Amino acid sequence: MSIFLLSSAFFLVVSCTNQENTQVVQVLKKTDTEIKQEKLLISQILDNLAAANESGNFEMIKNTWLQSEDVLLIGTENDEKLEGWEEIKAAVKKQFSSFNETLISITD
Repeated sequence: MSIFLLSSAFFLVVSCTNQENTQVVQVLKKTDTEIKQEKLLISQILDNLAAANESGNFEMIKNTWLQSEDVLLIGTENDEKLEGWEEIKAAVKKQFSSFNETLISITD
């Protein structure tokens, strides 16, 4: 379960960064301070996602995910591929109704 959630968080970050070549060049030119700030922001997003999953707070999940049909979540199983916000939303709601206690241990 936690592997699914962590992979979900990873793919959230990946799916939300629709970069063109010019944006990639801009990223490469960022200062150390800008990079640290972005890492902190990503860390906060992942912490919020973990807290939302642990508490079963769907609104928090909804505010974390990009609500688009372009979002793709690839899980840890061979057939675990969710395409679009509607599929992800259904999976999260099913998960929340199936589990009473969720603990996500975040490590470096």
